[in-house]
Parts: sequence; C-alpha cells; structure tokens
Amino acid sequence: MNLGRPFPTNSKISRKGHDALDVLLFDQFGNYVIQTMLDIAVEAKEKKRVGNDSWFKRLAERIIKSQHKLIRYSSGKKILEKLSAAVSDDKDIIQDENFDPALKSLIVPKKFR
Repeated sequence: MNLGRPFPTNSKISRKGHDALDVLLFDQFGNYVIQTMLDIAVEAKEKKRVGNDSWFKRLAERIIKSQHKLIRYSSGKKILEKLSAAVSDDKDIIQDENFDPALKSLIVPKKFR
C-alpha cells in the first residue's frame, strides 16, 4: 500500500517561504489538524495503524524547526507536548542512529508535563 510521501519536494511554497504546514502550525484551528496528524503518525510509527512511519519523523522535524516560535503560543505548546510524549515513550527512537538530537532536548520528564 503506497500512502505517498508526507511532504513532497515539489510542494507549493508561498512568497514568504511558508508552505501549508507552516500555516497550519500557527493557525488557531490548523493547530488541531497538526495535533491529529501527529497522533496518526505516532500510531503508524507504532504499527497500531496502517501507514508510512516516515510521517512521524518528517512531521517531528518540521515541528522542531518551528519550536522556538511554537513555544510562544498555548496551541504551539500543545503540539510540542504531544511530540515530547511520543518521543519520551519510545526508547528505541532515542537509540536510532537516524534520531535527530534536537528532539532529545525537547523531551520533558513526565512529572513536569
């Protein structure tokens, strides 16, 4: 089953360098869409849902890229918390050689969430 690539390299980008994902990350209602996408990507990564597990990594990379802006908004913090929970619950991902070290600094101990 081919579910496509999460972020095609030929995606349309605005004149300001923003694509649809950037808009959704910072939109009041788009934020919910991103949270749902992240939930689905986590389920696909954990094989609880049929899908391409590369969605999680690519979505996580885009969230990390915008984390300094996201942290300023309560809706952005929700996205970062979801990502942090997904990463901290997965012991294998931290040991993966392809794991982005930027994610490790995002992991917040559960007692502080």
